[in-house]
Amino acid sequence: MGYPIEKIRESIQRTGFSTELKTIQELLKQGWQTVHSTTYVDTDESKSREIDALAVRQRDSGTPFYGFAFHIVAEVKHSENPWICFSSKPAHRRSSWSIVHATNTRGDSSKVRNKDWLPLLSGSCSMDEHLRAGRQRIGRAFHEMSNETTDKKVGQDHAHKNRPLAGLRQMTKASQFFADQLQKRRDESVDGSLYHPSIDVFHPILVFDHELYEVYLDEHGNEVIEQKDWMPVEITYSSPTTRKGIWGDSYFPDIVTLVALPKYLESVEAWRLSMIREMDEELATQMVSIPKKPKKAVSYVRAGSQPSQTKWEGR
Repeated sequence: MGYPIEKIRESIQRTGFSTELKTIQELLKQGWQTVHSTTYVDTDESKSREIDALAVRQRDSGTPFYGFAFHIVAEVKHSENPWICFSSKPAHRRSSWSIVHATNTRGDSSKVRNKDWLPLLSGSCSMDEHLRAGRQRIGRAFHEMSNETTDKKVGQDHAHKNRPLAGLRQMTKASQFFADQLQKRRDESVDGSLYHPSIDVFHPILVFDHELYEVYLDEHGNEVIEQKDWMPVEITYSSPTTRKGIWGDSYFPDIVTLVALPKYLESVEAWRLSMIREMDEELATQMVSIPKKPKKAVSYVRAGSQPSQTKWEGR
């Protein structure tokens, strides 16, 4: 007889691999093109590391054409105990450019000046109110409950790893790496005749398979403990090879319970569509104000499409 199936199932549950599979399954179910267990380079340590899932949805073809891809960078954790987020209200409104992204659309101060500038990630099209509107506080510090002895040591003894914090840092490093690599390739090809404006957003999420609790102080200074389905997070991370300086080291990932993942992904999709809608409206307004005096036309064929498209230069 073969090895007992229940023993195999128990072993899989302990590793957390089933949580990864369930996360991938939900992403695929909701229409995200998903790669399981892809790698990135941790530039701080010059090591190749693994991220559990990288998913993407592309903007459907539209007029005028521009590329827009929304990527989810997901790290998945198995936990036998609840997680706690210590939160507080944000001190200021998050900047639209704090979203991790790569683009070949440039402004006047950029190294390469493109004539076909688009209002991508400007104004309200990138604001996270679409996703975080009902969340008044932001997760700042994190704790995985265990037992009395371990609880005392976490945060004081570096030998006891803060897994929520480690997972959040891993996601942000991966998101920044993917955006930087894509940006580098676009910088090298931006002057080509096949150029078209495009942007990619990289949104990091940490999925885990237990309960999530938020802890904050009310107006009287009393601790309030509430169970949450997901929590928005602000985390800072600076290093010589990543972001530098106090104004450029913030990331905005989310911690999501596995149970809440389906509804959360629906909210992300609503946010993604709202970005596209806002960008379409801004672009339509901008194009009306631009004199159409093209100097020449360059024809090209988009991958996967039959009819050729013409990009007018020299506006």
